[in-house]
Order: sequence, then C-alpha cells, then structure tokens
Amino acid sequence: MANIDDYLVASYRCNGKGNSDADRDVLKDLSGNGHDIVLKNFGFTLGSGYEGGALVFDGIDDYGICENFPAINDFTFVYKRINLNPSKSTNCFLSKSVSTNQAQQFCSELAYSKNVYVRLGSKDIAVKDIYNPELSIVYVTKESYNGEMDLVSSNYTSTVNNLYIGTFSRSVQAYVWNGALYALDIYDRTLSDEYLQKALNRMNDIDINWKDGVGEVTDQHLTVSPGSGTGNAAVSFGSVMNKGLDRTLELEITTPKGVKKTLTVNQEGCRQAYVTSDGKRWLTSDNRVYGVLKGDAPCQCFDTGMRGVARFRIDDKKQISVIDSCGDSSWIKGRRCLVKKTDAGVAICYLDENNSELFHDGKTQAKLDGTMGQWMTDIPSYRYSYTGFKHDNNYDIINYITLTHNDVDDNITKWGNKGLFRRCLVGVTEAVVVNSKLWSRKTGDEYSTGNLESRLFHDYATALGAGFDIIDYETHCKIAHLFYAKYADRNPQGMDRFGTGEDSFDRIIGTTSSLGNNDGKTSTQISFLGIEDFYGGKSEFMGGIGFYGEDVYIYDGFNPYEPPTVDYRVVYSGMYKESGGIYKVVWGEHGDMIPKVIDMFSSNFHYCDFGYIDGSNGRWQGVTRSGYGASLYNGVAFFSDGGSWAYKGTRIQYRGTMQVIDDPADFITMPIGF
Repeated sequence: MANIDDYLVASYRCNGKGNSDADRDVLKDLSGNGHDIVLKNFGFTLGSGYEGGALVFDGIDDYGICENFPAINDFTFVYKRINLNPSKSTNCFLSKSVSTNQAQQFCSELAYSKNVYVRLGSKDIAVKDIYNPELSIVYVTKESYNGEMDLVSSNYTSTVNNLYIGTFSRSVQAYVWNGALYALDIYDRTLSDEYLQKALNRMNDIDINWKDGVGEVTDQHLTVSPGSGTGNAAVSFGSVMNKGLDRTLELEITTPKGVKKTLTVNQEGCRQAYVTSDGKRWLTSDNRVYGVLKGDAPCQCFDTGMRGVARFRIDDKKQISVIDSCGDSSWIKGRRCLVKKTDAGVAICYLDENNSELFHDGKTQAKLDGTMGQWMTDIPSYRYSYTGFKHDNNYDIINYITLTHNDVDDNITKWGNKGLFRRCLVGVTEAVVVNSKLWSRKTGDEYSTGNLESRLFHDYATALGAGFDIIDYETHCKIAHLFYAKYADRNPQGMDRFGTGEDSFDRIIGTTSSLGNNDGKTSTQISFLGIEDFYGGKSEFMGGIGFYGEDVYIYDGFNPYEPPTVDYRVVYSGMYKESGGIYKVVWGEHGDMIPKVIDMFSSNFHYCDFGYIDGSNGRWQGVTRSGYGASLYNGVAFFSDGGSWAYKGTRIQYRGTMQVIDDPADFITMPIGF
C-alpha cells in the first residue's frame, strides 16, 4: 500500500520561523521536492512576517511565489490559515493562475463582488455560505471545497508552472491577502477518505488528556504539536498551568504517520514566587531558586490557599489572546438582585443563583418587569496592583496584574482611592427609557433604548436618585479585568461559552433570566457577572471618561461639555487619529483599559477588539464601550469615541449605601421608590 508521502508534491510549515532568520524570505518545501516559496515585500515586522507560528500577510503588497511548481490537473490542497480581514473586497489566498488564460486558472478563497469563490478554469464557484475566515483547516480538491461544497466540473487543464500564496498573481496586486498562514500541504491527486484524514491530522494538533496523577489535575487537555521533518523532529508540549504539586505522567501519542510512542512528562506545580534583592532570581516558597532573568521568569503564582487573590499576566509581545492566569477566582461573580430606592440609598434582595425569575429562597416568584424594582447585578470590589517588566527593546512589557478582594472594601464608595475598583450595582439589561427615567427590566417584548444623546441618558439615569448614573469607565475596566482573571483569554467572542451573540441592534432584552448568576449565553444573548450583553448589542455611552486631543481625562461622574477642572487625572494616549485592532492597553498603576497601540485589525490576536481615537478635531469627546451588534471585534476591550448617537445606548449603575433584605416577602411589601 502506498504511503501518503508518495502523493505529496509540496509541504510548508511556518512554525519555527523567525523574522531575523537568515532564510526568512523563503518557505522551504519540506517534502524534499524543491518547490520552495520565495516571499516578496514582507517587512518581517509585526503584521508583515512571522508571528505566533504563522506567516502574516499585510494585505498591502505581501505575497509568495514558487516559479517551479509543477502543473497538476488533479490535486488536494490542505491548509491551515486565518483571514485577518474578511471584509476586504478583493483578495486571494491561493492561486495557480495566469491572467491571460482562464482555462488554466485555479484559485482558492478568491474574494470579489462581496463573495468568496473557488476558481477552476473559467468557472467561479461561490463558497461564501460555508467559508470560515477564522483559524481553520481547509481542503480543496477538483471535486469539493472542504467536503461541504461540490465543485462544478470545468475546463480546468493546467499547464501553469507557478504557485502564488497571498495574491491572485503578481500582475493583479489588488488581490493581495491579509491573513496568517500556518501550514500548507499539496498532493497530486484527490485523496481517498483514509488518506484525507491522515492529511488533515498533519494539520491538527494532537489532544491527549492528562492521566490521573499527583496534584490537582485540571480538565484541560495537553496539546502535543508535532514538528516537521524526520528522525528526532521537535515536538512541543503545552497545557494549562498545573495548579497543584509537581507530577510525572505517562502519555501515549500517535504521530501523523501512525507511530505510537509513550512519553514521560514532568510538570511543575504552581508556587508563589519572590524576586530576590539582585532582581535576577526568583525564589519560590519551597526555597528553590530560578536563575533566570525577569523577562523569562515563570509566572508569579499564588498558592491555592490565598483566597480572594487572582493574578494574570499579559505579555505585549505575544499575539495570542490566551494569557496566564492563576490564584482564586471564586469571588469573581455577580449576584443578580431587585433594587428599590429608600431614603438612605437602596434596598436589594438577591435572586436565585440559577433562575432570575425566583428570589434567592428558590420558591418566591420575582417579577422582573419593573413592578418590584430595578433588575441589577451586584459586582464586588477589589484592589488592583501592577508590576511591569520591560523586554530588551523597552517597548513591549510583561504586565503582571493582581486583583485582591476583601469584603471590607465593598463599603467604600468615594472615588479616587488608588487601586480600588469599587463595588457597584449594574443594570442587567441595557437601559430602557420609561417616563424620563432609565430602567433595567424584562417585559418580554421590549427593546433597549438607543439613538439618544449621551447627556439625555445621564439625565434619565440621575433622575432615579442619588448614586445612580450611567455605567462608567471604572466599571468598563472592571469587566475586562475580571474576565481576564477568570477565563485567561482576551477573546470571549471566540469562546464557545460566549461567542458574539445575535447580530441585531433591536432585539428583545431579558432572555438571560434563565441563566441566573451563571456566565454563558442563550440563543440570542450573553452574560458575564450577571450583565446581559456585556459586549455587543448596542455601543454604550460611559461616564467618568472623555478625551480632548491626545489626552484622556478620567474622573467621577459625567461631563458632556468640556474637560473637568477638579478631581481628575489625565492619561496621555499618544494617538492623534487611530483606528483598528487594539494591540496594547495602558494598564499601569491604575489598570487603565485605554488603547496604547492600535494597528492592523485582527479578531484573533492580542485584545481581539476594535479601538478608535480621534484627537484631530479639537473638541471634547465622550467614549463608548461594547461595540454594537454581534461581531468578532466588539468585546470587553472595545473603545471608541462617542461620535453620533446612532446604534448607541447605555445601562444604569449605582454606587452608594445598600441595605440587603433577606426576606423576599419583606422586600416585596416595600415601595419601589423610583
């Protein structure tokens, strides 16, 4: 029986390549057939070169060409890639073509006229309905696209001895691709199901569960990524942090060629680390010393016994959205409640953990339509602390963030306590205007209010009484901090638990009542900390922040007119007029989620969100969070000027005295007060 390698025409891998390599401008053909790809116009910098195991094409002029690639009339192309700019009107990922002979053309994922095609000869077959621009593995034959689309027979008879990656051809530069290529294999025939599975396995990481061993074994997989080559080829291992003791485990892996090996893997447990006085060593709680530089030091982890303390680390140099996180995150949760106004502040009564239609006793019916008060969620306070270590280039920073919760801090309401992110009540739903007041409620047939001037939202919120206003910048930062600490990922839109939600500006609110306090989603909406549509839905006007030119003003309250003159601090953004993907945020001693670097947009890298700052118009501007609609770039870090009123809403927030009413019956009898 033939080996699958007998059919292999060319094989390319981008992992292990670097922007400083002597051969950086060549993708070697690992099949041994000599069909190397020469890279053209790459800057070999961020956004145009090797990043995160991939080759990134800038969408401007980057492409690759092999000029000795054989003409093949039967084939299977298998590749792993991301399209970083799916909205780009014209682009082409892969091509064997000449501009003068339609019959000889083959193109895969050719985009024009708001569609995506596979081209075979003179036939363009639209594959838009099954096209996935995200990180995915695709295979194309003369008969099918990814096994889901049958391709129409055509007059394709290639004599073209070339292969293009990232463009249609060098004579048609309008079709350059903006994306990231990880791997590409090309075979000289339509592979059978058996061989196709082997070909796909070569693209896939191999997932192997940890076997039971000493220590706290998580439910996460160990990922084994085979390297390329033969003999003693490199194999890399990665997993979530082992939060327990050291452990030694045996793993049986099967290589893409079917060879089985048993490997013994040693994984260190998580320890609290201290920096020694020389600043170069890390001393752990069991007196072991790591003789490494700060930038390469292991994660500063806390022992599991330190309750109320969560820590995460974000390295500016790393593109991937996944980050390091450790410690106790059990306190990171919201508690939904109903809220009534009193002379002293507000009275609250908590709702059932798993069903907001019931009070916390699990039996008393709760009405969320406003007749029993505002439907809000109680989010705890925490102390924020920060340490940053510069890389050698003094540009990228390793950001260590620690969040410490203490119940005592929940009683502090005054603004300006450095490092304190205060307890607050936040509207579960985006706000609805009722009789010139804002409401968070569920009626079953109601949309949140949009397209109002920000100052009107503020007026309608403060009409509820002292302590009420629209959601502010401090809470915007809280949502991001707590999400990163709990889920160790900057891309909730890409997580199955959340996703993007439903793409509708006007949709009925309140569907997440069935989730209770649990994070997750319904068919139309998402929830975190009890906040429904914590991103997406409508963009939300914020209080406590505005910018003028390149200066961002942080303050307490709401100021729609001009920069404040007292009780404020200023963060210099360094951006005159920028829009695109958020690569870095300020962080620093205040935990600022203000974009620091905005560059070519990617929904998969860094903060996976859109940022926009325009300091060029010489006027005071507000800021919105949570980009509208269901989108890959409207997550927890989304940051934009207030702009027009279109597609914008907000939600209510309260800080002040809170009285918890334990007995639902007592609470129900109290007047609403609003």
